[in-house]
Amino acid sequence: MVYYGGILYTPVATPEFNLGIQAAYGYEDTSFMNGDIPPSYQLQPVDDYASGSTHLALKLRWNINEKITFSENAKYQHSLKNTDYYNWNATTKLQFKLSEHISFFTEYEFDFENNLFIESVQDAIALTRAKGKPTGTIDEMDTTISAGITVEF
Repeated sequence: MVYYGGILYTPVATPEFNLGIQAAYGYEDTSFMNGDIPPSYQLQPVDDYASGSTHLALKLRWNINEKITFSENAKYQHSLKNTDYYNWNATTKLQFKLSEHISFFTEYEFDFENNLFIESVQDAIALTRAKGKPTGTIDEMDTTISAGITVEF
């Protein structure tokens, strides 16, 4: 369960440029599915976690001209109970209007997360390696690069 509350301030709001800055307090109650993890995975159970957190966000849209738009959305979340746990997420998008209803876009997104579950998996990987067994890895950051066509009606 997640609750958020805060303010969004828009210091610039014009047809060509829009900038929004958000600050909020949140409370998250996270439950991990420890009973569903197969014993062969050798993962230590992860305690359920409840904590307040701070949230900061930036939303930017810039209509460079009538055919090209740049946008950026970034979010940062930081746990207040354990300051080692945090999350960064950002999406950058460039959109080219080809006609009134069709546009082409290219987008880059990253999501970086450090939390109890990731720590548990990293500990299990380290134990497996210490036993001399081959093992995979877990990435704290996911990235996506995409391109596509948007049709608007």
